[in-house]
Amino acid sequence: MLSFQEPAPPLTLESAIAETLRGHPRVEALRRELAAKLLAIKGARALTAPSILLSPGLTSFSGTTEELLAVQPLEINGTRSARTAIALAEFHVAQAEARATLLALTYEVRLAVVALDQARAYQRLMEAQVGDAQTLERLAKKQVELGTRPGIDLETLALETLRTENRLTQAAGAVKSAETTLNLLLGRPVGSALPVLAPLALPKEPLATEALLASALTLRPELKQATAEQEGMQAQQKRFQAEGKPDVSPLVRIGNLFRGTPPGSTGNGAGIGVAISLPLDHGSRRAQQAGLQERFEAHKNHYADIARQIEREVREAAEKLSTAQTILARYETEALPRAERLLRASRIGFEEGKTSVLAVIEAQRTHRLIQSDTLQARHDVLLAAAALDKARGLSLVPLPEVQP
Repeated sequence: MLSFQEPAPPLTLESAIAETLRGHPRVEALRRELAAKLLAIKGARALTAPSILLSPGLTSFSGTTEELLAVQPLEINGTRSARTAIALAEFHVAQAEARATLLALTYEVRLAVVALDQARAYQRLMEAQVGDAQTLERLAKKQVELGTRPGIDLETLALETLRTENRLTQAAGAVKSAETTLNLLLGRPVGSALPVLAPLALPKEPLATEALLASALTLRPELKQATAEQEGMQAQQKRFQAEGKPDVSPLVRIGNLFRGTPPGSTGNGAGIGVAISLPLDHGSRRAQQAGLQERFEAHKNHYADIARQIEREVREAAEKLSTAQTILARYETEALPRAERLLRASRIGFEEGKTSVLAVIEAQRTHRLIQSDTLQARHDVLLAAAALDKARGLSLVPLPEVQP
């Protein structure tokens, strides 16, 4: 019994990116890293663990003044809040790094889809070229049989057909390589068949440069990461300041816990008290604060450098896209129609016996070269558009909020 199987729907660029983000190991690694950062925040919010000191006297009751001492710092000097602020800043840095990783992954998928589209288009071009070469070879064979064309022309066309078939073999290999790369990114088996790709839309006219720059400065995660790092430095500065302030610690003291009450004593020396820490600084803390302040000022310059680098990337990507679009338009409106007219005229002349084999082969090669260059120009436009989106920090699909 024959069964009809519905063909797989075309694979769009957006669906390929979404499929990759659902199951890629990098995304799972990001979730676990953020989970670790959240646990670090939870630990930072907790009070410092109490310090319990057991010191039993071994030789006599006077071997120690207290056999148990438990101290619990309250951290009312701001140490705990500063520690929590540091952990929060580290979490924000990890969030920015996660977004940068997701953007890089989407860009990688986009390049793989564009590469597969280019490889398949070139394969279709070579298949058409092989068909054209075989048609000319058959026509020449008939003319040789009729005696209107020398036999050496047939041999020349047969060699040209062989060269074109070899290019088709190379194109098929390039398609398999591109399919393997995309399958690995999608998390599919290497040998699985990929459906037909949905047509990749060429970008529209880009926004004005100032609008592109404003978008990049808002979306690029590197700037958000730099801001979070500055927040972390400020929190570290507050921690240094807090560590230099007094703190209060309730304590429990038991003088005789293991050996019992000594003779002549009325109790075991147990009691509850309060300890006040008075931290002293011989210059170490001040030096660390001064060094951290220098790092903070240096990071301001680093932030400005990142902004300049983003501006350079956006301007270069926009210029490359504009150039690629101009070249593609010239190929589609000028070069390709002229090459098609040249090939059509040479074939008509060949059929009528007025055009030599070499002239037909040269017209075929010119047409094939122009078609290949047009495909490459289209590929360059798609790559330039992807690079511009990457420079802006823009993704074709909404990036998932990676939650642990």
